[in-house]
Amino acid sequence: MSETVEAEIVDETSLAVLPAQAETPVGIPEDIVVVASNPQQMQAAQSSLINHFATKKDGLVSQLKEAKQNLEIAKDRKWKVGPWQGHVKKAEKDISFYTKVIALLEAGYVIVPNYPELDIFAIRTTKKKPKKNVTRGWSNSVERPNQQVTDSPPLGEGRYVNADSRNHVWTDKKKLTDGSIQENKMSAAVAFDEVDFPFKFAKPQILDKTSQAMKLLAFDDIGIIPKRRIKRGDPMVIGRVWKGNTPVSFLITWFVDTSVI
Repeated sequence: MSETVEAEIVDETSLAVLPAQAETPVGIPEDIVVVASNPQQMQAAQSSLINHFATKKDGLVSQLKEAKQNLEIAKDRKWKVGPWQGHVKKAEKDISFYTKVIALLEAGYVIVPNYPELDIFAIRTTKKKPKKNVTRGWSNSVERPNQQVTDSPPLGEGRYVNADSRNHVWTDKKKLTDGSIQENKMSAAVAFDEVDFPFKFAKPQILDKTSQAMKLLAFDDIGIIPKRRIKRGDPMVIGRVWKGNTPVSFLITWFVDTSVI
């Protein structure tokens, strides 16, 4: 496990920036841990994170340039280019990820813990058609296809669609060896659907904040907690950016209804 060194907080507005003890590639800054316990510290934390990720992005840009040079050399020498193409692709994806993170931090969005129970209602995609996600039922009912997922487009690209697609349901008939007919209900996604905000009684400010966040075309997907079926709790709208299989979550907005307190 990495060891961190506690930093002294001089006064209530100071920010503790802790170095994370881990080896980093050449040109990439060492990771840090920012600690904040009040609004002033949070503002300082935002600035520290922006500077850190900007420096990390610059290092990745240098790595990408070198990877592309190596790829061209491999092509000229008639070597296998697969590994070099992999380096280029990874660097491009990482640069795209940090570009989105920096843009969101600069826009004032705060990184928050990931919520495993996040109820996704909007994804950003460049695809024209959804993944079919065919499902099968053994009676008159059939489960809906799995939700669609983002393809994590670069900043400013793609569009937001509903995580739940428009589906086609049909009956699949199969003749068995005994001569009988087995009927199965099938369902598949056939088209993207428009975003449907889950809180029908939300205040206009909540809808407006979510709409503003979507205009940035930076969040890969957007969801809510608690889930729609849960009636109690302080709802939050959370936007995420994905790096591989790991999301980074940002708070878009939250609200408290004192009638349930």
